[in-house]
Amino acid sequence: MPSLKQLLSLPERGIISVIGGGGKTSVIAHLADEFCREGKTVLCTTTTHIAALHPVPPWVVLEEEGQALDFAQIRKLLARYHVVTCAKKAQNPQKFSAPSDQFFAQAETLADIVLIEADGARHLPFKAPAEHEPVILAHTNHIIGVAGMDAAGVPILQHCHRPEQVCAILGCSPQDILTPQMMAEVIVSPLGYQKCVDHSKAFSLVLNKCDTLERISMAQQILSFLRLSHASFPVAFTSLHQDKIIDPTKL
Repeated sequence: MPSLKQLLSLPERGIISVIGGGGKTSVIAHLADEFCREGKTVLCTTTTHIAALHPVPPWVVLEEEGQALDFAQIRKLLARYHVVTCAKKAQNPQKFSAPSDQFFAQAETLADIVLIEADGARHLPFKAPAEHEPVILAHTNHIIGVAGMDAAGVPILQHCHRPEQVCAILGCSPQDILTPQMMAEVIVSPLGYQKCVDHSKAFSLVLNKCDTLERISMAQQILSFLRLSHASFPVAFTSLHQDKIIDPTKL
C-alpha cells in the first residue's frame, strides 16, 4: 500500500492543517501513524474541535480552564510515545477543543510534525466554509482538504455542511444533485477548499470513502475535472475505515 504522506507530498517538518469533511480525524490518525513509523514526533491538536478518539493519558494531554499545558510533560511523552494529542476539555465529553494561544506559539518547537484539525463539518462528508472558517494558523506549511465520496450523487442538502455556501459557489439549489464536477468546482474555488491557500501554504487533497468501484469512478471524475481546471496539487484516494490508500495514477 502506498504511503499517504508521500502521495500528498507532505513536508518532513512543520504544521499541517486538515480541512473539509468526510474523514479529517481519520486522516490525522493515519498520518500520525505513518510519521511515527518513520521516527518522527507528532503533535495532534485542533483549532476548532476534534473527536475524543484517543485514550486519555499518556497519549492525550488535556488543558484545564485557566491552567496552561505542561510543555515539559509533552516533551517527555513525545520522547516515549512519539505521538501526543494536545487539546482543551470541552463541554461535550466526546469532543476536545482548541488549546491556548500559548500552546500554538510553542507547538512547532515541541515536535517534528504538528497535525491540526482546522475545520468542522458536523460529521458530513463535504462542505464550503463560512466566513470564520477554516481556522488556519499563519505559520501553517501545508493544508490538506478532505472530501467524502458519499457526498457525490445525492442532493446537496442531504450530505453537505453549510449547503447554502456550497450553493453560493455553484449557483444552484440545495435540492440539486452534487455531481463530481460540482465537487471539483468547490474544491478549486477561493471561496471553497482553496480559501486559505496562498503562496506560503501548499495544498493536497484526500478523496475519502472510496469504498466501492462506483465511488472510485466518481473520484476519478473529480480528478479529471480538477486537471481540466489546471489544478496540479497532489490527490490521494482513500477508504480509511478499510485502511486502504489508492494512488490514482496507478488506476
